[in-house]
Amino acid sequence: MSDRIHPKHAVKQRLLQRLSDYSAELAAHSAEVQEYQDLSHQFPQLTAILQSKYQAAKENALRLQGRVKALESAIEELGL
Repeated sequence: MSDRIHPKHAVKQRLLQRLSDYSAELAAHSAEVQEYQDLSHQFPQLTAILQSKYQAAKENALRLQGRVKALESAIEELGL
C-alpha cells in the first residue's frame, strides 16, 4: 500500500474545508447583517448612514449562502 492519499479522500477533505471556511464566513456576515438591523431599530438616526454597509453585508451573506449550498450539494452528489 502506498502512503499517498486516495484522490477521492483528498477531494472530500478539500470540499469539507471549503464548506467549513464558507460556513464560518457566512455566520460572520449574517451576524453583521443582524447587527446593522439592530442598530437601525435602536438608533433610527443611523439608518441612512448604515444602509450601504447593511446592503453590502446582506449581499455577501447571500453570496456565501449560495456557495455553502453548492458545496453541500456537490458533497451529497459525489457521495462524500
